[in-house]
Amino acid sequence: SHLIATMTSNATDLALSFARTLPREASRVLDSLGESDVAAFIVTVPADVAGDILRNMLRWRAAACLECLPSDKTATIVGSMDFYDAVDILRQIPSSERSSILTELPRGLARSIKTALRYPDGTVGALMNPALPMFPHDATVKEAISQVRNWRTNIGHVFLYRDEKRFHAAVPVSALVKVRSGTSLMSIAENDVAPVFSHADVRSVSQEADWDNYPVRPVVSASRRLLGGLSRSVVRLHQQHPSAWRSKIGPTTLAGNVFTAYVQSCNTLLGLMAGLLGNGSAAAGTERRHDRKR
Repeated sequence: SHLIATMTSNATDLALSFARTLPREASRVLDSLGESDVAAFIVTVPADVAGDILRNMLRWRAAACLECLPSDKTATIVGSMDFYDAVDILRQIPSSERSSILTELPRGLARSIKTALRYPDGTVGALMNPALPMFPHDATVKEAISQVRNWRTNIGHVFLYRDEKRFHAAVPVSALVKVRSGTSLMSIAENDVAPVFSHADVRSVSQEADWDNYPVRPVVSASRRLLGGLSRSVVRLHQQHPSAWRSKIGPTTLAGNVFTAYVQSCNTLLGLMAGLLGNGSAAAGTERRHDRKR
C-alpha cells in the first residue's frame, strides 16, 4: 500500500504540473473522457487549476462536468474563475442546481452573478461586471485607491454616480496616484465617456469609437442608473464565439497523451482501491451522483 501511495503521489504531482502549466492542452485531452471522469480529476487539483481547465472547454461541457460535483466543490471552483467565465458556464447549468451553487458562494459574488444571469445571452448586461468600483460623485481619491488596490485586473477607470445612482463621470485610475488623497474625484473626472445600455445587443455597441479611449465602459439601465462595466476584451471574445472563446485550441502532444493515460489509469486505480478498502473515492462519488441524475 505504501508503494501504491508513493506512485500515486508522484503521478499526481506530474499531472498537476501539466494541468497548471498547460491548462488549454489539459482541457483538450480531458475532453475525450466522460464528464464524471473529468470531475473526478478536477476535484483532486487546486480550484484555480480546475477553473483554468474548465474555462478552456466548451461551456456546456464544462457545466456538465461541474454538475457531477457537490455544490460546495463547484462553488469553490467557480469562485476562483474569472467573473465572465463563471457567469457563462453557470448559465448552462439548470436553475435549480445553479441556485444551490450560488448559496455556497460569497454573498457579494453570488449577487453579481445573479444580476448578470438575469440578462439574455448576447446582451450587454449578460457580459457586464456589476462589481466594478463605483463611487458617489463626492468621494475622495483615498476612498477610490482603497478599492482599486485590491482589484485583480486593469480596469482603466472608476465610475462616479449622482442621485439615484445615475452615471455621472469616469476617473482614470492612473490619475489617482498623481493627486493628494483628500482630492475630490470629481475634480479629476472625465465627462466625455458614453455609457452603454444593459439591454443593448453586444454587436450593436462593439464598433463604437468610445472603446478606443475607454477599454471598460459604464453600463447603465434605461433610466441611466449605473449597473457595472463592460470590458472591450470581453466584447471581442464574445464576437469570436464559438471558435476561440468556447472551444479548445492546440494539437495533440505526447505530454497530452500521457496526461490522458494518467487520468484514465488513476480513475481505474481509485475504483479498485475503493472496492478493496471499502472507502469512497472521488471517482466513485461523482459516478454515483451522475447516475442519480440520469
